[in-house]
Parts: sequence; structure tokens; C-alpha cells
Amino acid sequence: MDEVIRLESLRERLVVESGRACPGTIKLYSIMRNERFFLEAFFDHYRALGVEQFLILDDDSTDSSVEYFRMQPDCVLLSSDLRFGKEIAVSMPDGRVRRDRAGVLFKRVIGETFCQGEYGLYVDADEFLLLPRAVPDLRSLYRKLSARAIDAVVASLVEFYPDSVRDLKGSPEPRTFGDLVGLYPYFDAVPLVKFRSGLAPKRINGSASSRLFGDYGITLPAEPRPLVPRWLNHLLPRRPGKSATMKTPIVRWRPGVWLTDAHRSNVRPSDAVLLAFAHFKFTHRLAQKTEEAIRLRSYAGKSEKYELYADLMSKMLSSDARFVGPDSTRYAGPADLEQAGLLESRLD
Repeated sequence: MDEVIRLESLRERLVVESGRACPGTIKLYSIMRNERFFLEAFFDHYRALGVEQFLILDDDSTDSSVEYFRMQPDCVLLSSDLRFGKEIAVSMPDGRVRRDRAGVLFKRVIGETFCQGEYGLYVDADEFLLLPRAVPDLRSLYRKLSARAIDAVVASLVEFYPDSVRDLKGSPEPRTFGDLVGLYPYFDAVPLVKFRSGLAPKRINGSASSRLFGDYGITLPAEPRPLVPRWLNHLLPRRPGKSATMKTPIVRWRPGVWLTDAHRSNVRPSDAVLLAFAHFKFTHRLAQKTEEAIRLRSYAGKSEKYELYADLMSKMLSSDARFVGPDSTRYAGPADLEQAGLLESRLD
């Protein structure tokens, strides 16, 4: 039987390598591995939005990420002996035992440990938050959320991409969000989130990844069924490939409020505001990240979605294909996302 770890005990598995978390600051936290490609643009972008402290759990990076984190005066560098993809059994506060990857549970533990009583922003290295034009920065956003007693906010995950696979040649070094948009300027201008009265937001439409998987016939094996012999599973209909289109990046960490996994909180997000992420999935680093994800098997479903990307890129490269589709729009500013229904605010 697996050793069962108490959720509270996971805090003891977090080590502060450098820096000191300061109460009352606007905090961003993230778990990263080998994301040096994004770091200069990432820190520049979020500092401009008002982030005052970065809490980064480094998942055993082998590039120069750790050295970069240590050089940032506003960065608290964390480490753990538990790798992100390590499957663990955890005794939750309600008494049930949850089996999940350590990284998913650390997303809750870091928030509860360092952001208690405050709003906290959780993002991945390739996600760049965009605010509605009526909200100039995070401090303004948090003030408006607090005034309306809002505990959770949802965001559209908007994948950005270049025109064609030819544009992924070379070794660029983006230093700003503008550099990234210059390299990967397009997004699908279709809404991804629908608010419903009294219910959780609903995912609608699909991501650019989903569109491309469909165009190139990229699918996953059927989910195993309990009453079907394993040798028959390959005869079941395959699943369409897809990618996440929504996540809950901001919660107010207080008793009774937390992140349940990478994309959801345990409380319903407000329908008064919809944020957006420019999600830079299709970049010059995709091949490297795909190879590493498949080797480590540390992402959801043993990294099966990265097998989809490996298959997709192989087919696109063989035909010199384009990423752009019928709804592709060249990004010029937040107004483009607002017009597409991907970003909005009714906080005033």
C-alpha cells in the first residue's frame, strides 16, 4: 500500500532556497522546469502588471533557470524532494485519500502557505495574463474583486501561434511580451468560456490545438472500459485530441477556498470578469518540451497530450503546413480579445 502523506505535511517538503516571502505583496506563484526560454519576458510582463513577488518552485531544472531565479531580487526560489510528476497518496483535510501528482497538490500547498488572506495568481511559464482595458493592473483588479467579495476568477486560455511551421526555425531569445507576440502573433478569435447563472462556467468551442488535431486526424486511444478486455480496447473509437481552454488563475486564499487542481477552484468563479492568457504553446521550444514531457511522463495522463503534439508537428513539418485557420486573428492588443468574447469586465 502507498505511504499516505498528510496534506499539511507537504509544506515540510517545500524548501526555501533563496529569498523571503513578504505578507501583503502582490504574489505570483508557479512550478517550472527548464523554462529559461520564457523567463526574461515572463518576469518583465508580470512586473509590469504589478507583481511584487514571484514564488517559483523549480522542478529540478537542468538549464540555467535556477541561476536566473537566484539573481532576481523579487523571486523566492522553492525546491522539493518530490518531483512534479511523482504520484503520491495524500490524506486531505476532509479525511479522504487523494492520489495525484505531487505538482498538482503543491499548487494548493504553496497558495495556502504563502498567500493566506490574500489574492494569489498561479500561472505557468508559457502563460501571459492579459487584463481587460478597464483594469490597468493587478492591484486595481484585486481592489475591485475585494469590494465585491469575489474569491475566484476564471480566464480564457488563448493559444498563440506563428503563421507556419517555417516560422519555428532559428533560436530566438524573446525578452518581452512584445517579442513573443512578434514571433507568434495569431490566435483563434472565438469565445472559449460561457458563464451560466448559478452554475460553473462552461467551456465552449475548442482551442487552436483542437482545430489542428482535427485537421490532421490526430487522436488518442479510447479510455479503457472496466468490462472490456484490454486486448479489445484498441477496437474502441478513438478520442479527439484537445487542449485546455479555461483555468482559474486567481483565488483569494482563505479558509474554505483553494485550488482543486491545475485549472479549477473549489468555489465558483465570478461571472463579473473574464481574464485571458496569451498561451504560447506553439513556439521554438515545443519540440524540446514535447520530447522531455514524453520522457518524464510527468504531465496529466502520463503526458499523453504531448504524444499528440509530437504526431502533429511531424505531420505539419512534412507538409510545410500553416497554423492559421478561418478564425485566425493577428493580435494588436486586449481590444482584439474583448471583441472576440475572450476577455471582459463588468466590475464597475
